[in-house]
Amino acid sequence: MDYAQQQRDPTKHAIGITFVVLFHVLLIWALMSGLGSAIVAVVKKPLTATIIEELKLPPPPPPPPKKIVETKTPPPPTTFVPPPDIPVPTISNAPTITATTAAPPEAPFVIAQPAPPAPTPPKPAIRR
Repeated sequence: MDYAQQQRDPTKHAIGITFVVLFHVLLIWALMSGLGSAIVAVVKKPLTATIIEELKLPPPPPPPPKKIVETKTPPPPTTFVPPPDIPVPTISNAPTITATTAAPPEAPFVIAQPAPPAPTPPKPAIRR
């Protein structure tokens, strides 16, 4: 027998439904007969609570006084800063240029003319 056929068996469903109905009938009967109140009375017995005091530990002893020890520290060493490098000016005996030549005049800037617009294409002839 395959699994699908086994699931279609009506006796399997009847057994489950019968079990659920019987369980509910027994539960309702137990509540109606007072069995539920008897269980509550057993569970609801007087509680005894005791308060436990917290243990207080003695305070820790005070820390020992710190001794102040003065030690003489040597001053920090001075750092050596080298003098800046200053280049020594040199005197040049080369001849100097005293005359200047005139620069050639620059060509004027010419703006190009825009290209003429393209001719429009001819309209197609309409046939009637």
